[in-house]
Amino acid sequence: MTRFTPENPRSDFSIFTHHADLVYLDSTATTHKPDGVLDAMAAFLKEKNATVHRGIYGLSVEATDRCEHVRQQVKGFINAEKEEEIIFVKGATEAINLVAHSYGKAHVGKGDNIVISHMEHHANIVPWQQIIESEDQLRVCQITDEGELDLEHLKTLIDNQTKIVALTHVSNVLGTVNPIKECISYIREHSSAKILIDGAQAIAHMPVDVQDLDCDFYCFSGHKMYGPTGIGILYGKHDLLLKMPPYQTGGDMIEFVSFEKTTFAKPPARFEAGTPAIVEIIGLGAAIDYIQGITLERLQEIDMELFELANTELQSIPELNLIGTAAHKSPVFSFTIKGIHSHDVGTCMDQEHVAIRVGHHCAQPLMKRFGVPATARMSFACYNTSDDIERAIKALKKTIGFFI
Repeated sequence: MTRFTPENPRSDFSIFTHHADLVYLDSTATTHKPDGVLDAMAAFLKEKNATVHRGIYGLSVEATDRCEHVRQQVKGFINAEKEEEIIFVKGATEAINLVAHSYGKAHVGKGDNIVISHMEHHANIVPWQQIIESEDQLRVCQITDEGELDLEHLKTLIDNQTKIVALTHVSNVLGTVNPIKECISYIREHSSAKILIDGAQAIAHMPVDVQDLDCDFYCFSGHKMYGPTGIGILYGKHDLLLKMPPYQTGGDMIEFVSFEKTTFAKPPARFEAGTPAIVEIIGLGAAIDYIQGITLERLQEIDMELFELANTELQSIPELNLIGTAAHKSPVFSFTIKGIHSHDVGTCMDQEHVAIRVGHHCAQPLMKRFGVPATARMSFACYNTSDDIERAIKALKKTIGFFI
């Protein structure tokens, strides 16, 4: 149950009880966990702990039911058509690797191509590099100086040999909210390519309806939506999943095993080899409850309020250069300060108890595109306030004053 109020948005998060002075502006990397998530995980371990599937004793049956209930929750949360389309994975990275090595290896051959964009996280670049024979099979959509997809360039990349298009819904560096539905509509009209959307940065900030988007695959991580690490979701259209070979093999993903031959279970079990992250699945369900308790509409309002305030303050600092000024943005701000290395910015701000992220943010090609080795990045979540922004700006100006 959420105690969240606009007047006291940190009340659900015990981390701030232990770190009362902390201004946490690194939610793009990972969000903090509300007490309801921590309590649900602890209660399961204390009261209901057992492994899932095949157990006929009460605790095992109940644990299995709890996990399958979360699968139902995720189905409703993203409006999937079937529960069987929801696969538990470690996170978005594993989800993309699963699609690349299962669907991709089976369907991308010599002469075929895969289309991604210049703003992708390494996790949506490297898996595709691993399954192609030559680097020219990976086509990269350009982005504008503002950090928006160049849609006209994207159209030139799509052809009859395009087998997969993999795009981020929201950039983890730029904050750009891509026009995914528009992109998917064009791709559907001009190719038979399958479409994967990396929703890691979107899932806690906006409603996601996979049927409305008409993507073939959608993935996200629990720890970026107020849930635990080590758990994430791959959504895949059921007819595609039925035809895909397993990505990992072992227990619980089989139908029949002999020394001569093994047959595999139907999805989702086919892609969930081994004992799942049971406690983390429980935590993910609690995180969905938390988001729905506040509502995504209210979370979007909070995003907009924080974005407008932070954007105004940051643009007023003459020494600061914002990287990514798209018309449609999530509350993520990457920037450089002339004459100051981003690592120094982060270190100095930490002395003021302001936590930001610095570095290449697992997006080295994007850094190269903007001609910078690294950026500092501030990102926001529901527990942030105008006071956080005020303290961050004060710390930033103090840092600039120290060096300049």
